[in-house]
Amino acid sequence: MTTVLRRTCAADRTSRRRASSYADVVKTIAVPEHTTRRVVRRARFACTLYRLVDEEAVFERMAAHREAHWIASRNCAAYILDGGAIQRSDGDGEPSSTSGEPMLEAMRGHGLTDVLAMMTVDYTGVEFSAADRARTYSAVVTQAISEAGTAASDS
Repeated sequence: MTTVLRRTCAADRTSRRRASSYADVVKTIAVPEHTTRRVVRRARFACTLYRLVDEEAVFERMAAHREAHWIASRNCAAYILDGGAIQRSDGDGEPSSTSGEPMLEAMRGHGLTDVLAMMTVDYTGVEFSAADRARTYSAVVTQAISEAGTAASDS
């Protein structure tokens, strides 16, 4: 008797695990829009969550948000759409993996879909290490999700 073994790479296992976690429970925020503000070491962070269903609406909302908050130091974004099939982040000039990716991870951790998170930051001369920046972005998004509440998604 011959046994055929199929070799899989780590990326295959990760993508399969991520897809199944979104298939089990799909949630979105309970309100159409919610803003949470936090001050950390004199730097002001404002995370606004938007419930959106397609990428075109996401791009329009991102442009409007950036236009409204043009004077801020940074306007970072992260979004998850279509049951987790589309996941993107934009750090708006922050060092790699210190803003957009932690925001996206916080959203993944709550199993959200059809949500855009925009983080408006005014540093006011305060220096943050990469680790402090990543922790702060993640914490503010998590706080915003908790305050907004979650509900079952239609996706």
